[in-house]
Amino acid sequence: MAANRENQGLQIALILFVIVTVALAVSCYFFYAKAQEKIQLAAAMQADKERAETTSLKAISQNNQLKKFMGYDEETDYETIAANFDKDMHAFPDGYEPETMDYRTLPQVLLDEIVKTDAARIAAEKRAQLAEAEKSQIRAQEQALVVKVRDDFANVVEENKGVRTRYVTDTTRVEEEKTRMASQLRAAQQEVTKLAEKSKDEVQQLQQELQKQSQIAESFKNQVKQQSTDTFARPQGEVTRVNKGANVVWINLGSGDGLNRQTSFSVHPAGTEDVGDSGGKASIEVTRILNDRLAEARIVNDEITNPIMVGDVIYSPAWEPGGETAFALAGFMDIDDDGNSDRNKVKSLILRSGGNIVAEVDDEGRRTGKIDINTRYLVVGDAPTEKSSKEAMASYSSIQKEASSLGIELISVDKFLNLMGYDRRAHSVRLDRAARSEDFKARPAGGVLKSSDGNVSDAFKKREPGGRSAY
Repeated sequence: MAANRENQGLQIALILFVIVTVALAVSCYFFYAKAQEKIQLAAAMQADKERAETTSLKAISQNNQLKKFMGYDEETDYETIAANFDKDMHAFPDGYEPETMDYRTLPQVLLDEIVKTDAARIAAEKRAQLAEAEKSQIRAQEQALVVKVRDDFANVVEENKGVRTRYVTDTTRVEEEKTRMASQLRAAQQEVTKLAEKSKDEVQQLQQELQKQSQIAESFKNQVKQQSTDTFARPQGEVTRVNKGANVVWINLGSGDGLNRQTSFSVHPAGTEDVGDSGGKASIEVTRILNDRLAEARIVNDEITNPIMVGDVIYSPAWEPGGETAFALAGFMDIDDDGNSDRNKVKSLILRSGGNIVAEVDDEGRRTGKIDINTRYLVVGDAPTEKSSKEAMASYSSIQKEASSLGIELISVDKFLNLMGYDRRAHSVRLDRAARSEDFKARPAGGVLKSSDGNVSDAFKKREPGGRSAY
């Protein structure tokens, strides 16, 4: 019994051992299988890691290579590259959208711009060639003009030999006058020095006198300068053609001389050198400027026995080629002997002939403007009468004294009108071939046009519907 129990215990122990062994074997198998799976997974992950590292290194290498292609070093970050790219794309010329541009399109854009620039350069060179050709033509014209001016100057020099002789004589006289004046000035200065200790007022008066004497001396110098070219009144042009039937002449002055319409000239016989001493044979008024050296003028007046001829010379004291002559006016001016002032007519004659009025003493004695050494003429009318104010008489006298001290030429109204070619007969009714149609227009009784008082006869009133019948 005891032996059976031992055998049973051994059997049970053996069975338990087998079971435990089997269990351990199964457990080991499962653990081994899991271990193999983990090993394989680790190997796969290691392979993925190696591939990822290889890909990353390749990407980094390519990225650095791209940075090099774009002109950056390996340390440049993405933000810097992106900012520079945006800046570069916005630097394209107008007409290119930054969003559509990249570094591949940049060469083509630059090539297009180079082509445009080259085309513009070629066009500019062609324009420059044309400009150079025009410049050469202008130079040739200027050269021809210079030759002509030189020839004209030589002719003028030859004509002015007599003027130069008088200029030398006048210069010597003025220099002697300057020496005498300088001596007087030195004496006056010494006298001023002595009187300065006695009275400040007397010193001031003497200083004013010295200033006036200096102005006179300066005036003498300017007179000498003027005498070199204006010792006498020289002709300014000549008549080149005459149409007596149309009452028209043509003169060799035009736009190139600064000539304007309505400029009046006196006409003098051909060969007259000093027109200031010539009474003049006729007068004309410019009506049309034809070109720079030709103008048409109507004959204001001439004489049948002494008509205007080709070659006759013309002159106007109010007109100056390329400039204007300064005038001053003083005194009562009645040019048609009707007792009324014709100052405005005289002023109009000066202004439309190219002159300029810088000062005047009007009919009431009021003085306006200022004269200086550049003023050419003081046109003097009738002196104020005893009924005029003291102011009028003082102004009339003072402007003449001032003009004389400055060397300004005083000219009477009659002489001025004669030099201008103004003829009183041309402004009255004439019966010869110079008669004007406007002088024969009908005039109303009393010289005043009648006007309606607003009262209209019933016979001429407008009839309204429904009114009383005239029948």
